[in-house]
Amino acid sequence: MKAALMWMINDFPAYGMLSGWMTQGKLACPICMEDTKAFTLKHGGKNSWFDCHRRFLDMEHPYRRQAYKFKKATVENEDLPARLNGHQVWDRVKHLPKITEVGKSIRFPGYGMTHNWTKQSIFWELSYWKDNLVRHCLDVMHVEKNVFDNIMNIVMDTDQTKDNVKARQDLEEYCRRHELRLQQLADGRWSKPKASYTLTLPQRQDVCKWVKELKMPDNYASNLSRCVNVEQGRFFGMKSHDCHIFMECLLPAAFRELPDHVWKPLTELSEYFRDLCSPTLRVEDLLVMEKNIPVILCKLERILPPGFFDSMEHLPIHLAYEARVCGPVQYRWMYPFEREIGGFKRTVKNRAQVEGSICQAYISRETSNFCTYYFEPHVQSRRTRVGRNDDRGESSNEPSLSIFNQPGRVSGKCEERWILGDESEAAHLHILLNCDEVRDPINGITDPDLYNLSRGPKNKAYCWPIYFVNGYKFQTIESCQGRKTDNSGVSVRENSSDGDCDWYGKLHEIVELEYAGETIKRIVLFKCEWFDPTRPTVIDTVVPPILSSPLNEIEIIDPPTQVMRYNEMDDIIEDEDEGIMDERSSNDDEGKGKGKKGITQQTDRGNTSSPTAPTSTSTPATVQTSQVRGQEQFIMVPNPGYIAPPPPVQRVSHSAPHTTQATQSPATQGTGDGSTVVPSVSGQQSSQTQASSRSLETLRWDGSTW
Repeated sequence: MKAALMWMINDFPAYGMLSGWMTQGKLACPICMEDTKAFTLKHGGKNSWFDCHRRFLDMEHPYRRQAYKFKKATVENEDLPARLNGHQVWDRVKHLPKITEVGKSIRFPGYGMTHNWTKQSIFWELSYWKDNLVRHCLDVMHVEKNVFDNIMNIVMDTDQTKDNVKARQDLEEYCRRHELRLQQLADGRWSKPKASYTLTLPQRQDVCKWVKELKMPDNYASNLSRCVNVEQGRFFGMKSHDCHIFMECLLPAAFRELPDHVWKPLTELSEYFRDLCSPTLRVEDLLVMEKNIPVILCKLERILPPGFFDSMEHLPIHLAYEARVCGPVQYRWMYPFEREIGGFKRTVKNRAQVEGSICQAYISRETSNFCTYYFEPHVQSRRTRVGRNDDRGESSNEPSLSIFNQPGRVSGKCEERWILGDESEAAHLHILLNCDEVRDPINGITDPDLYNLSRGPKNKAYCWPIYFVNGYKFQTIESCQGRKTDNSGVSVRENSSDGDCDWYGKLHEIVELEYAGETIKRIVLFKCEWFDPTRPTVIDTVVPPILSSPLNEIEIIDPPTQVMRYNEMDDIIEDEDEGIMDERSSNDDEGKGKGKKGITQQTDRGNTSSPTAPTSTSTPATVQTSQVRGQEQFIMVPNPGYIAPPPPVQRVSHSAPHTTQATQSPATQGTGDGSTVVPSVSGQQSSQTQASSRSLETLRWDGSTW
């Protein structure tokens, strides 16, 4: 057996240690290398990549000719820097000594000015290393976290903000933004005017209060309410995965009170990372992302001070290319390794001998794990232990009808109730429509299970608060009360002649029905209440709402403010019955509905949650739970054998739910630590879209008749 080293996975400082190109100073970018326009700020003394991204734009882009929107009196005419291949890099480093030959790093002539080489990496001894398209991967986890930290600090105006006094002095030095210049007061002191990209204290408190009350699905994110100080209006103690969730899912809704010219580029950057972290990537979409990210960074350069743009704000411009070459980021980022290292650190008992303590704990764990191979099958161990959301798989009895052999496990306190009349008929009809063995009406049925199925379920039903299926947890609305998580959200995709339509609802009951026979056969249904996306709706021109996140189950609650921006609406239509307003797509050249200025439209993306789920990624967060009303409907428990695309990102219903038949279909989404499959359901199609042998007519229940 032979093995080959594909690429290195490490954080940015380790990138410099392993590659030989030091990731510090003005030449910190190991891809642009010496062909960069980074400079040292006069007052701040830090290296800045401000106005280094216009050269990545098309030569005809109008941003290149704007002389006073970026650096003063500067027009960009240069082309983007060339990316060196492995053979070109080898020609540069083959004369350098290895670290094993000199014993320490050596500063070669021209270091920091024309190059950043400190050694020849030992990996060049591999004969195929120069042929690899990517030899060292940029860690998306750390890049995303650092970018988010800088954005959070400058928007929330914390002590760590990069919009300090020296940053304003550099802003006056390099840019023409008179409204942000330091102003001298009558007593001789200097005042820093409030910038449009920062929130006021009441706005910051609204954001913190919103995050504190927000409920996430189980096993989706940590409890963010513990990282919030509402009184001071600040966040603290957020881990890398918390930043990942906030950046990709919550940032557009949390910072909605920023002016549009600030909020839209931040939202586009959030969408970029959500698309990048999707478990499904397509080459054509990544090519579009490579064109879009320079425009997004240039928009931020027109707003934020030069001190904001350090090397981490520059690296996202290279991430789409690496994703196109190396594939989804879940196989290249540091999350699994950081968690493993964190586990090792927790095993340390002797602080005086840290390494030895970790080694002893590791040996003990491996030894005990090896011994478990000789245990009896019924003995539980770390190796055989299943997850807490395990659904126990399909039944081993293998009933003749597939509909009774669905995976899943109920949990919690069971309550009995009677299902009679119309409710029983609706549930029975839905089961028949989703049973593959049900065919055209024929005589002479000999299958006893099919005969028992036709007689309908028993009137006594069992209601459960919790159901595990496909590795995920569903809970009714009632059982989610008083919890920090909410798992009552469901989604349905309906494919019809009018196009795809996504439904969102809340889970009210988990009902287990029984069918008589020689052996009792059981099936579980979800009874849900829906928002109606087909009725008049209010659509934001750009915002990718909360429900575009990787799991579709985030609780629908109010955003930080409920003030509707009427000046953003166009073609407002008022529904005569419900008084619901419908906003068509605006012609704003910065909006997403009609296309963005200088940004190519992305259509039919692999991750439509961007953005889910999720990611990451839909429904804006302005919908309130009090608007959920109308008739409830039974749907099938998600079938893990079918994977549907995630929901879109642009629409939510503000109107009453609508009753529709549904079939089974979960949706794909991505979480912060890898690709996942989220149970959801797909809307019922007409009878012609069912199996060719099926002739049952699809019926709709209007409350009194079919």
